[in-house]
Amino acid sequence: EIIWKRTSAHSDAKRCGAIHDVIFYYSKSKRYYWKSQFQPYSDDYMETFFDTEDEHGRKYKRTDLTGAGVSKGDSGKPWHGIDVTAKGRHWAKSISDMEKLDKEGRIHWPENHAGMPRLKQYPEDLPGIPLQDIWNDIHPLHNLSSERLHYQTQKPEALLERIIKASSSEGDVVADFFCGCGTA
Repeated sequence: EIIWKRTSAHSDAKRCGAIHDVIFYYSKSKRYYWKSQFQPYSDDYMETFFDTEDEHGRKYKRTDLTGAGVSKGDSGKPWHGIDVTAKGRHWAKSISDMEKLDKEGRIHWPENHAGMPRLKQYPEDLPGIPLQDIWNDIHPLHNLSSERLHYQTQKPEALLERIIKASSSEGDVVADFFCGCGTA
């Protein structure tokens, strides 16, 4: 179930304004296609999470370099004197990968020597914020939009594009059983 916020305000005298549509996602079997979609970072997100600057003035966020659980392999070995297995964790990357990242300046070393090193992640390293089940970034069609076909419940092409990209591969056949005004 996906909620699409289709308008910003609606006056209903005897209830809260109905400003969303519900989109259901069905599959014939447990085997289905889903490709994650991403939204760009908001200014608020950037300020909150990308709060550290490197020596070149580039903003980055610090990400945990460990994972839950103990590992007996390479990822369970001490690194730079830090034994993560004592904390019930393991390194999320191999020791050689972390050495490489450290040489590239991609490890954030805290000033407090008791602190844990963290991975520096820059905005361009990441695809964005994974799309959630409330979509409020695709706006309804304006009455003067060149896309408008004067169908009462017409959906914007951007909404259909997102649904198709998330649930099918390039070249797949897509069936639009309800057709509407034929936007899909």
